Amino acid sequence: MTLDAGTSGGRAAIFDGMGRQAAVAAAAWDYERPADAAPWGRAFDAGRFWNILAGLARQALAQANVPARQVAAVSVTAQRGGMVILDRAGAALYAGPIQDLRGVYQAAALEETCGERLAAISGHGPALIFAPARLQWFREQQPDLFSRFATLLTISDWLIFCLSGARCTEPSAAADTQLFDIRQGAWSAELMSTLALPAALFPPVHVTGAVVGAVSPAAAAQLGLAAATPVVMGGADTQMGLLGMGMTAPGEVGILAGWSMPVQQVTAAALDARRRLWVGPHALPGLWVLEGNAGPAGRAYAWLAEVMCGRPDFAGLEEMAASVDPGAGGVLAFLGPQPMNAAEMGLAWGGLLMPLGADFIEVRREHLARACLENIAFAARANLELVTELSQAPVVQVAVGGGLTRSRVWTQMLADVLGRPLRVSALPDASSRGAAISAAVGAGLYPDLATAAAAMTRDDVSVTPARVALAEYLDLYERWQRAREQLDALGQRID
Repeated sequence: MTLDAGTSGGRAAIFDGMGRQAAVAAAAWDYERPADAAPWGRAFDAGRFWNILAGLARQALAQANVPARQVAAVSVTAQRGGMVILDRAGAALYAGPIQDLRGVYQAAALEETCGERLAAISGHGPALIFAPARLQWFREQQPDLFSRFATLLTISDWLIFCLSGARCTEPSAAADTQLFDIRQGAWSAELMSTLALPAALFPPVHVTGAVVGAVSPAAAAQLGLAAATPVVMGGADTQMGLLGMGMTAPGEVGILAGWSMPVQQVTAAALDARRRLWVGPHALPGLWVLEGNAGPAGRAYAWLAEVMCGRPDFAGLEEMAASVDPGAGGVLAFLGPQPMNAAEMGLAWGGLLMPLGADFIEVRREHLARACLENIAFAARANLELVTELSQAPVVQVAVGGGLTRSRVWTQMLADVLGRPLRVSALPDASSRGAAISAAVGAGLYPDLATAAAAMTRDDVSVTPARVALAEYLDLYERWQRAREQLDALGQRID
């Protein structure tokens, strides 16, 4: 079984030992806007989210018709950048996603005093979206609560705690706190000292695939599992996504096209990302990833569906996009995803550009739908180019997973835009399958993560570029790039 606490909702799934999904149950959730952290603060009720996941676990077991005793292990994955802070008794004093920007002013101060060291040690920036700024906010704004902080957990770590009571972490998730030394594979003593944070706040580190505990009787009753079922360390959704797409060797690239769209190349060393991209540990020990995160891809597509259709009618949008030719009638979209620049993350200008006729506009909804999908594909290519420019390593293979792979139009478009064959995950929920791979190793079904990933992703398929579209997209991508640069310059003048 896998539990996935994503950005937009939770998911529980059952897999067999070959990586086939026997059942999945999912539910959407949203975040609170605490009055004392207005206007940028976000939080969630940890108890409510856990109850949602517990209910989904029971649903998945019922769908699969699997007796609890047949579940060999359970593992987890979750959105990155969020955290749950516990007191000594295990109560959640704070739970927040990466969207919690309550520490905006504290982040500015941190960038001024130690931004370079934060990025150099953790491989991540800017401080605005990570743990140090939020911790400083609590120290300044709620000192009494801050004094009760006992353990900082990432959201995937918190799921492990809810299952077993174990307080621990693993490198791929810990790196997204901005307090983890990615090259040492440990919490940074330097950053603890600089930020005056107690070492006791940070839990022990385990590798992905390690058994770290057992399902407690209380959790077993909630989820419908057998007590003492092994609990296996999973990790961050992006690195679990790489596992779930079978990307386990240097040079391989995974594009996880979900709510956001990280483009990650597996590397043999922790590279210097020059504060433009992110660097973090891979789930496999001794490997790293260089990441260009394009930002809200699926979120932008969902927004367009809601605006144009009044509801998330993705099938309708897909049909519209398929009905027009590459180039979308001249329409260029700049909605959501874009080339990453971690040194300048923040609000960006965007929208739709379209050719205007002398008397009327010939642009229809179909053109807008295709332009939005093309924008996502162009942003994927732009970030892949940034990643390979910095890595100086050839691309061995490109795989894609995530919710957008449900769109056959988009997966073909992505192959055409990239100009190379794509390995498409047989399951859009690549992160959940990555967590299942971890669980399979913890259960002893496979000797290591690489072996398990190879065996449990054999049903992936390949999509090759179409010759005609490939030629067209060479020019269309360059046109999009030029317009993107001009829009960025315009945005700077407007600001």
